Amino acid sequence: MSWQAYVFFLALLCIFCLQKTSEKLRVIDHKVYTYLYRHDKEWLNKNRPKVKNVGKKEVDWEERDNNLLLEVKAAYKKIMEKEKPTRITIYSIRREIERPNYLSKKTLNKLPKTREYLNNIIETVPEFQIRRVHYAFEILQKENKTITEYALKKAAQLPTHCDQTVQDEINKILSYHI
Repeated sequence: MSWQAYVFFLALLCIFCLQKTSEKLRVIDHKVYTYLYRHDKEWLNKNRPKVKNVGKKEVDWEERDNNLLLEVKAAYKKIMEKEKPTRITIYSIRREIERPNYLSKKTLNKLPKTREYLNNIIETVPEFQIRRVHYAFEILQKENKTITEYALKKAAQLPTHCDQTVQDEINKILSYHI
């Protein structure tokens, strides 16, 4: 095959495959590409398809942080308004927002306001248990049931031996109630 035939063939390939990269053209017809690469690299570089560099968009992290902070605050409010207490964790917040992948560890490092707010609202297990004790106390009062330590723990679904801060809160509630 003559050099002009190779050039013509590659020109047809370029027209046919406008969106293809030079690597994809090489796969389509390796012989033509190799011949031109070895014998007329200048023509090949001049006439190979130009791929538009789509690339990633620049992210405005400050704007994303402000928008996500609003979403997280709304999710927190929604969780707190539920009748039955739900523990506030990053995962419970993620379930309530539109784009849960924004709350990954990797992106949270770029979102200082949201990260700080989450650190303030995330509950430890004892904090959640205390909130459940208060909820159980309200339920027992509404139902006019006898409020004892056992009844509170059972209604709050707590183990018989719980954290000292939870136990102190139960004792405080019982002392005020009596």
